Amino acid sequence: GTFNKKTGKYLIDDFTLNTVKDLIRYLRRDGEDHEIRRHFGQTKVLQTDLLPMLIDHWERDELFDVTLRLIVNLTNP
Repeated sequence: GTFNKKTGKYLIDDFTLNTVKDLIRYLRRDGEDHEIRRHFGQTKVLQTDLLPMLIDHWERDELFDVTLRLIVNLTNP
């Protein structure tokens, strides 16, 4: 997905749900050095993608659930 500056809404597509699920699977492989978690932090995926997606598409139950699961995982040390 992407944030549309004109509308102020986060746009999702047919691949968004599976992409979030892939990010969860990818994060499970994070090692003790937390390289993946640090990369997500550097790219600001939480601020630029996950939170706007959660806010704008809260009514999509499965997307909301997996996005929230990823956010919780990212914000836990």
